[in-house]
Amino acid sequence: MKSVLLFTSLLCLPFLSVKIAKAEDAPIRKTCGTKAPSLEYELKFEKKVQAFLAARQNANSRTEANYTLPVIVHVVYWDPSQNISQAQVNSQIDVLNADYAGTGYNYNNTPTAFKPLIANTNITFCKAVKDLNGVVLAEPGIDRVNASDYGFKNPGTGWSDTYIDNTIKPATTWNSSKYLNIWVLPLGGGLLGYATFPGGAANLDGVVIGTTNFGTVGNVLYPYDKGRTATHEVGHWLNLLHISGDSECGNDYCADTPPQKGNANDGSGLSYGCPTYPFQVNGCGAGKSPYGEMFMNFMDYTNDACMTMFTIDQRTRMQTAMSSYSLRSALASSGTCTIAPLAPIANFTSNV
Repeated sequence: MKSVLLFTSLLCLPFLSVKIAKAEDAPIRKTCGTKAPSLEYELKFEKKVQAFLAARQNANSRTEANYTLPVIVHVVYWDPSQNISQAQVNSQIDVLNADYAGTGYNYNNTPTAFKPLIANTNITFCKAVKDLNGVVLAEPGIDRVNASDYGFKNPGTGWSDTYIDNTIKPATTWNSSKYLNIWVLPLGGGLLGYATFPGGAANLDGVVIGTTNFGTVGNVLYPYDKGRTATHEVGHWLNLLHISGDSECGNDYCADTPPQKGNANDGSGLSYGCPTYPFQVNGCGAGKSPYGEMFMNFMDYTNDACMTMFTIDQRTRMQTAMSSYSLRSALASSGTCTIAPLAPIANFTSNV
């Protein structure tokens, strides 16, 4: 088992190359603002994981539960270029469903040694078809937010995570027990996105993604053009840590993800770009990673096209999160992805 002290504030998801894999790669490391949970939080969650695994020893509980999570994408824009298309939103939902089923883009490129670990998480995503009042949405899964109408300030080069959390989220969040809230908007400071871990404030709960790295079509920019920013951030929202535990040879509490030194050279243990497999065999010690590091995992920092998989132990953590936190488990029965038929209304008279 890997070991590391978790830090309470860590940057996540820089997906850019240290060693240039393609001529069009830029040498800038972009980041996001997800805050890792405290060590106390993580140790408590580990008890939940062990209880989940113990319950699965019961013959009636050995199959993974299937969860369908309704998504509402708040497209927050200041000018028309930020008001992304319905097709771009739909392409991201398709990516999430494929990646969380273990059949996403390039999954067949997973190294042979790691292919048996590719997990179908049994979690799927649907576009909400009803708003908070039960009114059918004109565009399934989309809430368009004109920033000037809401009185939000001009984002300039992008809003900060502080402004988003303090101003935009409270004004636009839909009921977090019925919707997975995803905000797509111009992000400042070189951020790609960030997410909340389970157990936080309901009016802040969800995922934030930059306009140009959401989905696979439309207003997207290489190398973040395969929708993996959202895959990674939803992973955090489902209680996954970075594969390295944010430390060289650290701990993500998943026994099937090898410890890694990464190529960041910043102490995070994470990798950028597209390393050549096998990468750093036993970099953390003899027998620790005999097949090299799992840089193609969605919870590393590699480029979108280099990511291919979640593991079985990561699935266990996600399933535990879904069964242990009310703002996660309630989503599966919210009913916001279906238009239920109206109940019949009696309309008759009688004549004695």
